[in-house]
Amino acid sequence: VYVTGLVVDWEDLPASIAPNVVKIIHKPLDAMELSCFFSTLTNEARRLRAMMFGTFDCFMGNIAVRFSSSKAKELFALLLSMRGKTLTMEHAITCLWPDKDIDKARILYRDSVWRLRSVLEEIGFDGVTFLKGKMTLDTSKIDCDYYRFLDGDHSLFQSEFLLDYEWSLPLQSRNEALIKGFIS
Repeated sequence: VYVTGLVVDWEDLPASIAPNVVKIIHKPLDAMELSCFFSTLTNEARRLRAMMFGTFDCFMGNIAVRFSSSKAKELFALLLSMRGKTLTMEHAITCLWPDKDIDKARILYRDSVWRLRSVLEEIGFDGVTFLKGKMTLDTSKIDCDYYRFLDGDHSLFQSEFLLDYEWSLPLQSRNEALIKGFIS
């Protein structure tokens, strides 16, 4: 938070500081403005942040989310990649357990869903709706670098997208095509 007695706008902030500034508050301080700001800041701290370029990571505030299994984490990455569309059990199984027997894959899926639900409940994130054999993400409760990229912020693009997950390769190709089409 940048507190100043000067007349300063976002454009006036040095490039090295601007990305880290959440708000500019001008003096003299206004109690109502401060109250509204802190209320907003508290709500933002409860918003989940997902980093999908490079190695997949999630944070609640500044604390890394610790998934209880690698498949629960991968399942969440797959759900995030759907950007609000419903993820069905069948699609998840096709992506995460393509070589497993269908009965074994269903057991692994259900276990991963249970583990994912437990982690999300533990961190207080209520942005996923779980139904029988499907789940949906409320994207308004997520701050995601991939979503900003898809919305046109191509400066976020790095050479790798969801580095550890084979099912993400078609999305990586689409990202590269978006960049080439956008630049050409």
